[in-house]
Amino acid sequence: LAHRLINEAVNLLFTEPAGPVHLNIPLPEPLYEALPEVWKPLPVIPFEKPDYNPAIPERLIDLWNQAKSILIVHGQHEPDTDLTDSIIHLSRDPRIAVIAENISNIPPDCSISNSHLVLSVNRKNLPAQPDLVLHSGGQVVSKSLTAYLRNAKHTKLWRIGIDHRLTDTYKIMSEHIALPASAVYKVLASKTHEDDEQP
Repeated sequence: LAHRLINEAVNLLFTEPAGPVHLNIPLPEPLYEALPEVWKPLPVIPFEKPDYNPAIPERLIDLWNQAKSILIVHGQHEPDTDLTDSIIHLSRDPRIAVIAENISNIPPDCSISNSHLVLSVNRKNLPAQPDLVLHSGGQVVSKSLTAYLRNAKHTKLWRIGIDHRLTDTYKIMSEHIALPASAVYKVLASKTHEDDEQP
């Protein structure tokens, strides 16, 4: 059992989202005596990192094309050139607004970084609720955004990412696309026609 758990922990290092792993190893205390010698090598369970070739279901592509207003919410994320390029491309579509705080590492010229100024409950006229929300990345700080989306009654939300623990932060999740955000946004960017983009 211990060998399998160690292998699983190490394999998690090679999956998305990347992050640290922690192992608790029970050792008798106090550690004054010499540790016993390793009497046999740890068996390694082979792991093949998946080669993502995303195929988004056609019904979701249809929803994407039919949506008149789309909001992309990208949370905390390490710098990713491919991801950034796709989001910049998508932001040129007049249907799409991008909310990405500083911890998202998305350029501010293609996104709204201070969503609390736009979505504050103290505003008399909040923006209309979007038809579709794409939520990717890690943590999002804005409480105003959370309150705004939790009040979105007719909005569909897709959670994009390989989440080991899926959390419905905004309470409106309708789909989980278990693929890296960079791969999904690249496919969706290819579906955005130049004629639909802002000049």
